[in-house]
Amino acid sequence: MTTILLFAPRLRDGTDLQGVLEAEGWTVVRAASARGFAAMMKARHVDLVVLDDPPWELARFAVTAMDGAADPVPRIWLSSLPEAPGHSARLGVDALLLAPIDKPKLVDQVQALLSTRGSMASGSHPTFPLGSTLTTPVPTLAPVATPAGDTSVGLRPRKGRARTDGSWEEESTGNWP
Repeated sequence: MTTILLFAPRLRDGTDLQGVLEAEGWTVVRAASARGFAAMMKARHVDLVVLDDPPWELARFAVTAMDGAADPVPRIWLSSLPEAPGHSARLGVDALLLAPIDKPKLVDQVQALLSTRGSMASGSHPTFPLGSTLTTPVPTLAPVATPAGDTSVGLRPRKGRARTDGSWEEESTGNWP
């Protein structure tokens, strides 16, 4: 059973996010204070945390508590703070949703994070169709000439192109020894 910890220190204006999440079949536990949040994190296994617009100090506290957990916990921050986009990188949240909260978008984000967490925990990896190739270019590195007496080793991207037989055709720059 998937457990979501909803950290909601403020009352929302008629939006019951706990009900929305429970309607999707997830078990939701709610904490309204820093002490309650810390107790919930220690008392049970939590699969995901939703920070429901806590004040900045409480958001930082919650993230610090999650960072101290043995198993990393994905986190979604729902915020009405205008500076939230800048703060979200410092908090290290997995997703930021700005107020007003779009309930279907929240559900989609929770599903995405839980499915990613589930696939990582199961040890499964993404699969690719037979015969497909990775399209991300991987640079080949070659030694760089260093000043006399310098014992460090420098590397630079290799210039040239790969031949069909697997060998490398160097591109001459005129400066290469």
